Formats: sequence, structure tokens, C-alpha cells
Amino acid sequence: MATTTGPEAQVIDAALADFRQMMASDGYRVLWAPDPDSAAESGTRLTVTIEAGPEACADCLSPTPVMEAILQKQLAGTPYTVGSVTLPSGH
Repeated sequence: MATTTGPEAQVIDAALADFRQMMASDGYRVLWAPDPDSAAESGTRLTVTIEAGPEACADCLSPTPVMEAILQKQLAGTPYTVGSVTLPSGH
């Protein structure tokens, strides 16, 4: 889910659709927003937050570097990159 709308949101949402579906099956919600530190540059870096739902599978969550790599692969073919990933506390 995005915190912005417009064509760029559609591109990002489409690129992350499979990842979101995978995470949802494990009880997680994936949110993204433009990285505020990249606004002065091209504005193409994203901040991604993964939230745990009440039934989230804690053992299913990969470490941050793995999540960053998966997300970066999902964004391949778009002008966007991952600036940071925030996992639920305790991970």
C-alpha cells in the first residue's frame, strides 16, 4: 500500500504485487513511501515498512538484507530502488 497516488504509485504497486501477496500469506502487510532523503535527488528511492498482523508467522520473516534484495529484484525494470526496509520490532 502506498502513501502516494498517481502513475508512479501504480508502477510501484504493480512491481511489488507478488511480494505483497507472498507476505500477506504469512500475515504481513507491506507499505511503501518515497524516501524523504531522496526528494532532492531523483525521488526514486523508497522506504518500505513491513507490518505484522495478529496471525503473522514470525519464523517466515527473512532478515533485512534478504528483504532488501527481494524488494530490489521486484523493482527491477522500474526507476525505483529500495532506500530502507523496516521490519516489525524483534526482527
